[in-house]
Amino acid sequence: MGPGFTTTEMLVAMAILGIVLVMFGDGFFKGLRSVVRVNSQTDAVMDIQNAMILMEKDFEEMTRVESCGPQTIVFQLDSNRLPNYDPNADSELFPAALDGVPNDLDIDDDGDMTGFNGVPVPGTDFNGNDLWDQDDDNNGQIDVLCRYFVANGDLVRDFNINGAGWGQFGLRQTVLRGVMGDVFDFVGSLNHIPGPIADIDGDGIVKRAEIDSPPIGNGNGILDTPAELVFVDSIALTLSQDRNGDGNPEFRLNTRVRPPLLSTNRRVL
Repeated sequence: MGPGFTTTEMLVAMAILGIVLVMFGDGFFKGLRSVVRVNSQTDAVMDIQNAMILMEKDFEEMTRVESCGPQTIVFQLDSNRLPNYDPNADSELFPAALDGVPNDLDIDDDGDMTGFNGVPVPGTDFNGNDLWDQDDDNNGQIDVLCRYFVANGDLVRDFNINGAGWGQFGLRQTVLRGVMGDVFDFVGSLNHIPGPIADIDGDGIVKRAEIDSPPIGNGNGILDTPAELVFVDSIALTLSQDRNGDGNPEFRLNTRVRPPLLSTNRRVL
């Protein structure tokens, strides 16, 4: 009968094997967790970059802010963002204003920039030069309203086209999932009237809290009155994503956007 193993030897061998497995297993799982974490961070970078590209596209066409707070912003967009807009057509939005000029070059698509006997019409949301005319089909409704808001931890983008209501035309979409914290902040400029008035602490920065504070604002935490909104000059964005729901963001990106049409229109409206 050949040599065998005693119970003691087998127990010792099993104990050594267990230690080795624990050592290698711990290293293996640490490595696996590291790979998962890196992949999650990479995915978060891509998600946030894609969201930022979309937001900058909308902000580039922003003409006027309707209301804004730490987790929401509602604003008007230039009429070229209408679903049926054709930049090469001649005022297809308002046939009576045909003038032989393609829409992307026409400063007055709907022909309402001048009134009786050619007298200029004062600029409002609903008439005048296309730069501030927000009703290019003259139906009494703002052509394009866009909003971004946080709902159930997701950043959502939505549109209201010609007063039809939010969520129409299949245009509502989730832009970024697992958003953490506030997304928006708003800053005024000392270079534009009435900017300096709101710089309460004199630090050279017109902050959202200062704009919202009495006597300029109503102190409700949201910039939503004409007296408040006239100060909004640029928008600070913070996109922070928690993909795995552990309370720690995989990636965070901060930037500041100054919508060109918004800044220009502040001198007109």
